[in-house]
Amino acid sequence: MGITWFIYLTVLTLDVIVWCSPGKIERSFLDRHDLNASSDSNLKRCQNTYKNLTLEQKARYIDASGKPGSGIYGGNTLWYGSYSECQKIPNSRYCWTRFLGYVALPKIGKEVQLIEWGVCTPNDCIKEDGGIFFDFFFQNVSGISIVTPIKIYFQVRCAEDPGYTASAVVTIIFCGLLVVLCLLATIAEISSGSNGASKSERVENDKHISMENGSDEKTPLLPNITTNKVNKNDGTIYEIMNSFSIIRNVNTILNTNVRKHDLTYLHGIRVLSLFWIVLLHVNVQAFARENRKDFAHFERKFAAMVLSTAYGVDTFFVLSGLLVVYTNMSKKVKNNGQTNWFKYYLHRFCRLTPTLMFWILFVTKLKQHFGAGPKWFQAIDSAAACSDNWWTNLLYLNNFFHELPDEVCLGQTWQLAADMQFFILSPFFFIIAYRFGFRRLLGVVCVVILASIIVTASLIAHYGYFSSQSAASINDQVKFNTYLKNIYVKPYCRIPPYVMGIVLGYVLFKHFSKQFKLPMKLVVMMWLSATALALTVVYAPYSYLKEDPRIWTKGENILFGSLKWSIWGLSIIWLIFACHYNYAGLVKNILAAKFWIPLSHINYAAYIVHIDVITTLVFNIETPLHFTSFTLVTYFLASVVLTYLIAFIVTVVVELPCANLEAIAWKKWEKK
Repeated sequence: MGITWFIYLTVLTLDVIVWCSPGKIERSFLDRHDLNASSDSNLKRCQNTYKNLTLEQKARYIDASGKPGSGIYGGNTLWYGSYSECQKIPNSRYCWTRFLGYVALPKIGKEVQLIEWGVCTPNDCIKEDGGIFFDFFFQNVSGISIVTPIKIYFQVRCAEDPGYTASAVVTIIFCGLLVVLCLLATIAEISSGSNGASKSERVENDKHISMENGSDEKTPLLPNITTNKVNKNDGTIYEIMNSFSIIRNVNTILNTNVRKHDLTYLHGIRVLSLFWIVLLHVNVQAFARENRKDFAHFERKFAAMVLSTAYGVDTFFVLSGLLVVYTNMSKKVKNNGQTNWFKYYLHRFCRLTPTLMFWILFVTKLKQHFGAGPKWFQAIDSAAACSDNWWTNLLYLNNFFHELPDEVCLGQTWQLAADMQFFILSPFFFIIAYRFGFRRLLGVVCVVILASIIVTASLIAHYGYFSSQSAASINDQVKFNTYLKNIYVKPYCRIPPYVMGIVLGYVLFKHFSKQFKLPMKLVVMMWLSATALALTVVYAPYSYLKEDPRIWTKGENILFGSLKWSIWGLSIIWLIFACHYNYAGLVKNILAAKFWIPLSHINYAAYIVHIDVITTLVFNIETPLHFTSFTLVTYFLASVVLTYLIAFIVTVVVELPCANLEAIAWKKWEKK
């Protein structure tokens, strides 16, 4: 028992030790706001350095720096130059700048544009604070004659070689040890001739979304787990070693067996929900788009419908609330109403945390080495934030901290924090269900939903509501950040879908095999109503986003912003109810198809890693893209494939071994 817990806790806490080691991550780009090209000694040194360059050297700097290209009428003010060419010039550095300027266009006149310009500079021209002498370079290097800078918004990020710090080296060694341990365990299993069969008879436990086997309450995101029944002469050491076996863990992921009480249609719902979330995040990433006006037109047409309003997270909340009751009510009945609350909470923490903390460690220390480019700093900002704020993720409080987006560590994990907070409160609901039945549970849930709607409406009235996740201006971005911080990520605003899932979970538990004989007219009406509600919350913002928008009144903002999550939750509730009681026809057949199951098993890891996969793809681009719908589809498909591939590796090497070790530890504990 002792050695099992020691190994398990070592995997969980080694990353914390690494964070505390010397050599914390430094930002590869320095963010500065400097409006004055001062005439101090540094500027004079820069001027002398540039003056002493040969014509060929000056030409190389000018060639590597950005210049106006075609498509300015279409919004192409992204003039990055050549990052790679600048890196080849000795003693040079690439700096990305963003500033407001008057752009002189024939027949249009001067138009204020936000311009992004890449400049290749000698190292002597980098100031001590990390900025550059903007005026000097704009006049001598840019060759831009159609722009007059306006010095009211100015930003510079200069590239730096990140280097390998001591903590990065320790992280690489740690990852290598995990891989070696998995390989050794696999070799040991092959050498023993067991392959999960002779020495250990593989049994299914926590493997399906089922009431019979006690699925984990986080099943919508967590993979299902298998454990081995080991002979007494195998010993604890063999059990621990076998937990890391690649063969065993891959078989767990690929297993598609289903049993009588499995809610197999949930696999398709969870995977498709994550697909939608990935599509959203691919769209909202700051692509370098040379045809920004065309993209704005594209977003006005489609973003409100399928790109900027993905409700996949709310679907996860419904599934999580459903399963926390569905799986634990049966245990409570079997144990005559008794629950080991220590195990209830610790089991949850141990299942979720190792994978999350491993990925934070990996991203914080190593992501900066996975790319480079004019805007690579945007990909690693979250990694820099994790270096300081990882503890908020460890405690699942990250949705209550941080004022600015660049202070957030793995922004998508706010959902995990909110879900953990819901889980902490969940016993209150299923104890009411166990003792008082459906009516009392429904009454309490209705009160919670009403209270959440009132609180959300009050916050929207105070802070305002932002109907689109695409911020077109600086003021929009500030408003959107305020909305995210004070409303979007807060559990008291997002709890309605979760408690709706709790009610449905109790219904499925009490009436799993019951045949509800609903009139066909009622079924058709329910499908039409659920579809109409879902389409309403998806399409409603379009009137606000189109080219000739109708500005919403404050009342409309409050009404829609406070009700949309509850409305979506009701639509998903009907979808699950219809699938379970055979009123979904082809929809259920698609969602319950077995090919979803392996993807569902790695969905939790996929959710954690997908943002970093997307940003690595997007910000390795050195030149602006001409955006089309084909571009979006290409990056979406690439992101989905790479996300699930990396999630598969993380699940095999980190999540399943830790889950197996936890199962061994509890078995030893219960024997004692």
